[in-house]
Amino acid sequence: MAKIKINTEGLEGDELKAAQKLEKNLSVTEDLTTEQVKAVVSEQLKEAGLTKEQLQSVLKALDKDNPESVHESIKMVNDRMDDFVKESKKTEGKQKSFNDNLMEMIHENVDDIKKAVRQGGETRIGELKAVGDMSIAANFTNSLPYLNDVRNNLIETPFNRTFISDVILQGSTDKPWVTYPKENGGEGGAAMWVDRDTDKAQMDFDLTSKSNYVHWNAGYVIVDRDFLDDISFAESYIRAKMLLSLKNSRDNFVLNGVTDASDTSKSVDGLLDVATAYTMTTGLTDNPVNRIIDSGYGQLISDTKGFYVPTHTVLNPRTAVRIGLNQASGSGEYDLPQGSVGFVNGRLNVGGMDVLRSFDEVNFTQEDFLTFDRTAAMLIARMKPELVVFVDAALAKRNKVMLRIEERVTLAIFNNQAIVKGTIPAPTT
Repeated sequence: MAKIKINTEGLEGDELKAAQKLEKNLSVTEDLTTEQVKAVVSEQLKEAGLTKEQLQSVLKALDKDNPESVHESIKMVNDRMDDFVKESKKTEGKQKSFNDNLMEMIHENVDDIKKAVRQGGETRIGELKAVGDMSIAANFTNSLPYLNDVRNNLIETPFNRTFISDVILQGSTDKPWVTYPKENGGEGGAAMWVDRDTDKAQMDFDLTSKSNYVHWNAGYVIVDRDFLDDISFAESYIRAKMLLSLKNSRDNFVLNGVTDASDTSKSVDGLLDVATAYTMTTGLTDNPVNRIIDSGYGQLISDTKGFYVPTHTVLNPRTAVRIGLNQASGSGEYDLPQGSVGFVNGRLNVGGMDVLRSFDEVNFTQEDFLTFDRTAAMLIARMKPELVVFVDAALAKRNKVMLRIEERVTLAIFNNQAIVKGTIPAPTT
């Protein structure tokens, strides 16, 4: 290998650092052709990560004894530096997924975990500070983001779950309490003004302030230390379980809130607690599809005077399947109202509203449905998810390790009338 030679005489400051950085990173073999030298130098220049200004100063300081191809390739990179800067910014802007950061932390601490188990005593191994992208699409290969519109004939994606907590608005805070505006109907509104002897129309949104406490959402798993010896298997298991468990808990919180018996002021209402009861439009045929569509495009829009529009409906998984596989009572053929219901790749859409699933069999049965506008609520995080791996004396005696994941969140619901709950008659058997 032959190092690129740079004349550093007279260079100082940033120019000297740039030249030294280039000399350290760049080398070519003497048997390369001119074109090969250009390709090698161009690639290594990118890896050196020089700024445009540094590259220009290095170009001026190149020793004249370097092959002409070296000068040409560096000049070519200098001319294209703007493109490299753009590419670099794109790369820097990409946020790693939650699972990527999680696995990095486990990899980095495997040896420390083994050592801690041998030594015993409580030992805090590490924390996942950079939470990363927690979306399903970023963490599970071939999964579908909830905004995708898929029209394939076969179910091809292994994971296409959409979480309620991902659909609603997202916010953050640095305080233990969050105060937000609560909409209570209001009266009046803008109007044409023609009589100059009268007042213009008053708009009263009837806003009140409401405060919600920020709660912990947490869980832990205890595994044998031997489990982490097979790091590939540990990755696949933890990827599949810990993140999904945390997000399932979030969904339960969004739907049902939380009750603090010791201090009721810290209790937080969920969507089901505040939702307005559904009342069917007079004269409408009573069936599940009509109820769902009417709850959104009828009641929700009417009650909020068009300030909110329905975006999603929550159903029990069995209810979603029952609607998606509806059959004519006579012929037995699958019978869905064209343009109103679509069931593709396991995704159900009713009247333009995406159907989400609730797995809460206690508070959300097969007869329940919940229609809402996603902008009517916001999940607010004070602490992003943090993963801690540690071993205490009790665990060490059994050669086990504990992984704990936790976050701090609360829920703000802006308008109760933008959330409608009702029931669907149970199927006859």
